[in-house]
Amino acid sequence: MEKKNRYRNPVRVAAVFRLVFFCLLLGIVGGTFVFLRNLHVKRGDEIRKVEIEIAELDHEMQLWEIRIAGARDRIELSRRLKWLGSDLQPIDPSRILKIDATAAKE
Repeated sequence: MEKKNRYRNPVRVAAVFRLVFFCLLLGIVGGTFVFLRNLHVKRGDEIRKVEIEIAELDHEMQLWEIRIAGARDRIELSRRLKWLGSDLQPIDPSRILKIDATAAKE
């Protein structure tokens, strides 16, 4: 009888359930990790797009500030008028009136 059962390897039900449970647990943990990692990468891409847009708007704002400063400068304004071929007369500095801001408030 001993030789008859020698190559027989009985599979226990508890061992099969334990193996299936660990495989399912490993699959769920792996799937959750991949899902969370993909969500993290997508949000990172969105943040990067917004940061690039902010940098572009900041650059555009600086350009507008330079243009406004150039438009307020008399020499720059005269140069632009000449470049455009305007019929306007050059600005005479002796005819410019300066108003004190503190005197206007009183």
